[in-house]
Amino acid sequence: MASYRHRDVILVRSPVNAFPGSFIFVAPDEDDDGIGDACDNCPAAANPNQEDGDQDGTGDVCDNCPTDYNPNQSDDDLDLAGDVCDNCPGIYNPNQEDYDMDDVGDICDNCPLVFNPDQADSNGDNQGDACDCDCGVKGDMDCSASVNPLDVTFIVNFVFKDWDILCDPPACPYPTGDVDCNGQTTPRDVALMVVYVFKNQDALCDGCNP
Repeated sequence: MASYRHRDVILVRSPVNAFPGSFIFVAPDEDDDGIGDACDNCPAAANPNQEDGDQDGTGDVCDNCPTDYNPNQSDDDLDLAGDVCDNCPGIYNPNQEDYDMDDVGDICDNCPLVFNPDQADSNGDNQGDACDCDCGVKGDMDCSASVNPLDVTFIVNFVFKDWDILCDPPACPYPTGDVDCNGQTTPRDVALMVVYVFKNQDALCDGCNP
């Protein structure tokens, strides 16, 4: 049968046993999946089975959030990840990378290497509490709000005599004695404290990226 396509209308020449020269109307089907565009839940992407897991009226193969109900398919940052499932809504990140798997994308995660889905940032420095060493005074072993020779004594006793005499601010995930921000208090921290207190060299960390 001969056919002619004009814009949104397809005319197919009727079979020979029909009225000679007549045509019949066939619903347009842009993706040729056997489902007419008017009722195809993905008119531009072939999906003959019409699967729609989240039942939002948009087929899985063309849904920008196939497992989350989003009938309007909104995508404000135009990264092809719908707003309801975008791990950084409002920031273009088509690859949706999330190293720490906390459902917050790396590009907008305030601790991209440390799991912190709540993104808590108690001191408002844009570095999450889970990776921020600057939530107390680093090296202030006795919580006196300053670092002095007494703190050196405390850290020596802590590291070499196993005395638990360090004070840790409750919001800080790392020990106050972790002055190099590697997640633990070690002899290296003792050396850095000595340099800081007795040689007046700023060897203490003020942030942390484990």
